[in-house]
Amino acid sequence: MTSSDLISVIIITYNSGKYIRRCIESLCRQRMIDDIELIVVDNGSQDDTLKIIEKEIDLDIKVIMNEKNVGYSGAINKGKRATNARLLVISNADVEFQSDTLNILVSYMYQHPDIGVLGPQQVFPDGRWQRSYGDVPGLLCSIKNLLGITSAKHFLRTLTWPWFRWDRRPCQVGYIDGAVMAIRREAFEAVGGFDENFFFYGEDVDFCMRLRKAGWKVVFHPEVRVIHVRGGSSTKVCPDDRFLRLHVQSNVLLLKKHSPEWKVRLVLVLQLGYCRLRKFASRLLSLLPSKKVREFFRSREEVFSILSVLWAEQLRQFKSTI
Repeated sequence: MTSSDLISVIIITYNSGKYIRRCIESLCRQRMIDDIELIVVDNGSQDDTLKIIEKEIDLDIKVIMNEKNVGYSGAINKGKRATNARLLVISNADVEFQSDTLNILVSYMYQHPDIGVLGPQQVFPDGRWQRSYGDVPGLLCSIKNLLGITSAKHFLRTLTWPWFRWDRRPCQVGYIDGAVMAIRREAFEAVGGFDENFFFYGEDVDFCMRLRKAGWKVVFHPEVRVIHVRGGSSTKVCPDDRFLRLHVQSNVLLLKKHSPEWKVRLVLVLQLGYCRLRKFASRLLSLLPSKKVREFFRSREEVFSILSVLWAEQLRQFKSTI
């Protein structure tokens, strides 16, 4: 088997000692383990991530160590340059794969050569449904948010999972969540890889948008599942409100990169209105008698209060530049 016939699984780590062993062990249980090349790109971890990989895991793993955190996009691009594989599977460290995950993803990619990126259904460790794809940020997405359509869809999926599944067949989507992405090397190179201006968050959306513009399909496969802790990576990068700021800044960067000025301004206004509405609704719901419910909606009110400030700040900055 040549190096190009291998499937390269590129795991991005940053202080991921709590999760990396389970992630790698789940990959060892894959039916096609002999065809898998494991690459870990570490973004300057300060914990025991590298020790666990190098001393406690008896596997041939290619480890690329960055002296500092170069961001998710930079790490992915670096991992890709270290392999000649035709198919790449990008993974967060806080992901566990089922035994047939890669087999199904790879087989489906080979059967459909027009797919640039394919993503699985993600679930939380307790089995709850988790968002695995979404609409690209923009005018339509903002209107759906403001009207509560997106939140209602997510609530219904969570409520009815797993006895009723809304997604039953592979389908084209706006973007695949970056926690797990199976990517065709040809497609990766066609769009120049990931944009390193996106440090953490938004890089998956931007990558999928550019793939679609280049004629590649972005597909979600609901029959493939992975366990994703979610937050096991992001909280290591930004352990406080900086994550919310990074989230907003990345969204604005996406808008400015892919949309005209009038649309950017309108989306900023809609997003600000959405956050203020959610803040007000959370405040009302925090008055309910249940202590658990009160605490939940108080925390949501705090989050949307911060987001309201951040979106208002972005709107002011945008107005001052035009």
